[in-house]
Amino acid sequence: MVFELSENDQAITSRATGKELSPAGRFFDLRVDAPAAQGAEAGVAAYRKALQELGLPDDTVSELQEQIERAATVDPLSSPRVGVSASIPKTDGFRFSVSTAFRPDRDDPTFLLEFHGAWDPLPVS
Repeated sequence: MVFELSENDQAITSRATGKELSPAGRFFDLRVDAPAAQGAEAGVAAYRKALQELGLPDDTVSELQEQIERAATVDPLSSPRVGVSASIPKTDGFRFSVSTAFRPDRDDPTFLLEFHGAWDPLPVS
């Protein structure tokens, strides 16, 4: 489990577009890494179980299965990890998501399951 606090005195903007990427403020994030699952079947099962436990629809499971099927054609240099995620609707300034990812250049991939929570930034005093 990783709890992170970061502060930005100024908003971060894209140099290319000028669009604000991150507002100024104090940020709180929580990340929990679940035990890794070895192999495609176990990776899909672990992700599906996480979705069910969070009450999320399992429509991203088929997307994950498609990525597994296409893994042999993915260039590992341009996409070192591929995966999917699903989010619970934001409530009271808190966002929560679950994701899984794997390296496409492995015959028996290891799937990393991650839970992530983030609170809206607070003003820096």
